[in-house]
Amino acid sequence: MKHIKSYIDKIEAILVTQSSKENKPKSKGFLSLRMPEKDSGTEKRSELDVIAQFVYGIRKAKEEMTNGRK
Repeated sequence: MKHIKSYIDKIEAILVTQSSKENKPKSKGFLSLRMPEKDSGTEKRSELDVIAQFVYGIRKAKEEMTNGRK
């Protein structure tokens, strides 16, 4: 049971870091970056990252079902 808890904690940590990247404000204006960010899909993702994406998708779908679509 201890190993499962540590695995869940790792997934939660990944989700927190991903949500902080999504909430980062994008700069606009003359001095903002003109080059798009690198596509992260070209890198090989670990199994833990894939599982974290599934968990994120499930949570988002559950939130939409409970709160209604926006």
